[in-house]
Amino acid sequence: MKKETFEAGQWLLTEGNFAYFLYKLTKGTVSIYYKDKKIGTHEVKKGNPPMILGILAALKKDRQHLASVKTETEVEVEVLNFDHIQGLLKNDVPKGLRDEIDTMIQAITLEDQIKRCQQELSELNRVDLKIPDKIDAEVKCILTAIKELYSGANAS
Repeated sequence: MKKETFEAGQWLLTEGNFAYFLYKLTKGTVSIYYKDKKIGTHEVKKGNPPMILGILAALKKDRQHLASVKTETEVEVEVLNFDHIQGLLKNDVPKGLRDEIDTMIQAITLEDQIKRCQQELSELNRVDLKIPDKIDAEVKCILTAIKELYSGANAS
């Protein structure tokens, strides 16, 4: 395992890019970005358990990062080769356990997508659609149906 230090302001992972390496964050602070918005910060202090960055991309079939990671402070990482991780999982982990890992990855990915959709929904402007009285009956019916669907979506 290769150890590296990155200065503050460096991008370690970029959303949508293909994963080649994972980073085991052993010291420092990073921010997580999704669609150019900062959605979280993680800090690992020397001696505390490390955090693996890019693990989902390494385990997904398309190997694409779901988010970007930027250093906020100088960070220390151990660089993990993707093929080594895949080799360990493929050859050193029993098939039953691999199947459970695949199920967990699918659930994590789906939950992540749901959270992102909820965040996008919460950022939309609220609309109170006023349907004019003097409008074509078919258009009024369509607009009423849309308004009802919208009201139901906002009730959740």
